[in-house]
Amino acid sequence: MDKKILATIELAEHEVRLIVGQFYNGRLNILKVEKVAHHGIKDFKIVDTQSVRQAIIKSVSNASENIGGEISRVLVCMPSVDLTLKSRIHTMSINQVVSESDLKAAYDQFTKETILDDQVLINVNFTKFHINGITTRKVPLYEKCNTLTFEADCYYINRDVAFDYLKVIESTGLEVIDIVLDDLGFAKEAALFEQSINQPIIGVTLERAYTKLSLFVKGQLTTNIYTDYSVQALFDRFYDVYDFNDDIIERLVYYNLDVSNVSPSNDPVFAWNTKSKEHVLSQKDILDFVGNDIIQLL
Repeated sequence: MDKKILATIELAEHEVRLIVGQFYNGRLNILKVEKVAHHGIKDFKIVDTQSVRQAIIKSVSNASENIGGEISRVLVCMPSVDLTLKSRIHTMSINQVVSESDLKAAYDQFTKETILDDQVLINVNFTKFHINGITTRKVPLYEKCNTLTFEADCYYINRDVAFDYLKVIESTGLEVIDIVLDDLGFAKEAALFEQSINQPIIGVTLERAYTKLSLFVKGQLTTNIYTDYSVQALFDRFYDVYDFNDDIIERLVYYNLDVSNVSPSNDPVFAWNTKSKEHVLSQKDILDFVGNDIIQLL
């Protein structure tokens, strides 16, 4: 049976994130997640190349050792900074049936205009196909027709950000096999394209340095907004009161805080010891501690 291993890397503002998964029988199993802190990125600008490089090298080394194999090629998850959407249409003649080469030819046509002012094309997403008088979202592979019209969304982002991120990744010796915008990856994982066909959906990304709101309308990622409001204030409160490290705070905030829960549990979700006594926190404790901050943030 075919087993294919894929590594994806993301350069966040405070850490490098590396996820290694294995495709097996059509399913993706996560093998390893690595997070290595750095202080080399600020406002999507690389201010300390060496710090970011060392974090990348360490994350790859740790993951390679864990899975018992060398990671040399990665998929890059790129931040959707200064996102611009260009919707385009292309019609082409088909020789009896739609083939994979036809799809590739259409894709190549959409990717001809790679530079747009100070932006660069990152992803092309086919949205609709017009075939034999019918409009469909399903790829009409092997369908019979004479002509086929493609509709596609072309997503551009800040060119300097894209080039600088790729440059530092490739400087470590890694080969970049492909790039995906974080908003598009987020949407695919959460099925936001399908959900937004009938009603608009706003995806919220809570990062330490910013909060991002991404708008999906009628199956499209239309725009996003970065704000200075972030969960860093919540982290600071946990630092000051409990002296927790980042890993513990992330687990409590991202996995145990639910502001929509009107009856949070009093059962302990985290316990620790000090010299004086044993301490515990429940979902209710966490909600009481920082719940209002999250609500105000959103």
